[in-house]
Amino acid sequence: ITISDSVTNIADGTFNGCTNLTSITIPDSITSVGNGAFSGCTKLENVTLANGFNANNLDLSASTKYTADTIVSWQNALADRTGQAQYTLKIGATNKAKLTTEQLAIATNKNWNIA
Repeated sequence: ITISDSVTNIADGTFNGCTNLTSITIPDSITSVGNGAFSGCTKLENVTLANGFNANNLDLSASTKYTADTIVSWQNALADRTGQAQYTLKIGATNKAKLTTEQLAIATNKNWNIA
């Protein structure tokens, strides 16, 4: 799935339970992501965030199929929030454990919390 650049919101539960969803591209036009938008998407492994992604609480933790390189690519795509409120990208403990301290710093240096 590729979400159109004209979309600004992913509503609560939009893809909830889409157990066959394996790939999605999320544009930087997204400014809000609802609760549980990707709950139950356990087969997701290819998620692309557009450069400058800037929406709080994107939760991709339902899947543990991501590689460290994929997660690092998300962090590189995150907008720099230095001097602004901190935002959170939820990847879950299993995915977070795949990253080194240096890799986690990519996001934290942009004022993002990786949870």
